[in-house]
Amino acid sequence: MRYSEIKQQITEQESKSWFTADLGQVMAWMDVLNQNTNYTVPRIGDNIVLMGLVGDPSPKMKRSNRLWIAAKENYDELMEYQPGEKINKSTELRFMRLMSKAERLDLRSRGSFTAGWFKPDQMDPDAWILVLDEVIDSINKDLMNDVDQQWSTMVLVHEAMHRGIAVWRKLVQAGLISPSPETNFILNNSNDGLKDGIPIFDRNGEHAMVYNRLEPNSIPRITSYIKPWYKANRDDLYDNFSIGKPEFHDEYQDLRQTQDDADTMDTLEQTYLWLDIVYKKASQEIADVVGKKMLQSPRPKQRPKKDSPAPAPKPSKSGWPSIPPQLDERELVNLLMSIRNKLNTGKIDSNTVMKKLPVILAGATGLTIGHELLDLVTEMFAARDRSSLSSDGLIEKIASQLIRAAWNQ
Repeated sequence: MRYSEIKQQITEQESKSWFTADLGQVMAWMDVLNQNTNYTVPRIGDNIVLMGLVGDPSPKMKRSNRLWIAAKENYDELMEYQPGEKINKSTELRFMRLMSKAERLDLRSRGSFTAGWFKPDQMDPDAWILVLDEVIDSINKDLMNDVDQQWSTMVLVHEAMHRGIAVWRKLVQAGLISPSPETNFILNNSNDGLKDGIPIFDRNGEHAMVYNRLEPNSIPRITSYIKPWYKANRDDLYDNFSIGKPEFHDEYQDLRQTQDDADTMDTLEQTYLWLDIVYKKASQEIADVVGKKMLQSPRPKQRPKKDSPAPAPKPSKSGWPSIPPQLDERELVNLLMSIRNKLNTGKIDSNTVMKKLPVILAGATGLTIGHELLDLVTEMFAARDRSSLSSDGLIEKIASQLIRAAWNQ
């Protein structure tokens, strides 16, 4: 039997099936991925991820309808909420379906191992629908030890990020977002990376930003996506964003690094940091449209320009860190480790911890002063016997609980 006949037979025997899960389940899956050093999966509070997973009930989203020539019904389905309805952990994922056997067979026949796809705003029945490899439908309790399941979860988040970024583009076109120079360059104006001297569409700025956020330790991703994109845009990145210049560190500050670390960063390390900063800018630009109903991604911290009337804040004499903007989990872990190390070396004392740590953590997480978890963590850090803070994984667990509490608040 020829391939076309096999495909037709399979198509006639099966119908497309939808994939269902809720944000609480996805949150648990992402917690597992964040324990795997190959991934740094964004938290549920990331507005790009949220927009891609569940859309948004904000009335402002409807104002972009006039832009939709194709697939308008699909977009309406993605954004269909009742008046006053909010997003919470029980909100079901929107508009996702499983790849059929025929589609999988077709991909394999062409030598492709694509595990999912997203097509925005096209004359296609699947426009604005996330299509996922059917293996994701069998995610189970052994996710921690099942590499295939972890990969499938990462694909779900990856494709959701693409859909979230596509909504960002529509909000820009609708005039609801005035993009920063950084987000506009990466997502609208940068060149595609080259292969054998030929531009390759999927080696674009969006993919560089997504892979940098999801798989920053993956050498194949860096080699195939981030480096080709950087090389294709090297001059613009140097001239307009100071990547490759010492001045880069006068413009962008990485809360995860000390100044000494920043001074030793090479050009590619600057690029990785910059892609992460710009991802957060795009997430914040979505938050500025839909409001605080979605937990806001941290606004990237930028140092003032040299001609700015406001001087850059100086570290206190006690060595205590200044109050940061909201952090993601990875940044929060590093902040907690920094405070622990300052305690252990005597640079700050327990009384200072009791006074200042609740304020620091409230700023870093979005939790309100007086939240019981803030008090509990403060007491743990202020205790004379702090040896447990050096236990493997404890700081990471504390950071995860703080982020989760902020979501539930």
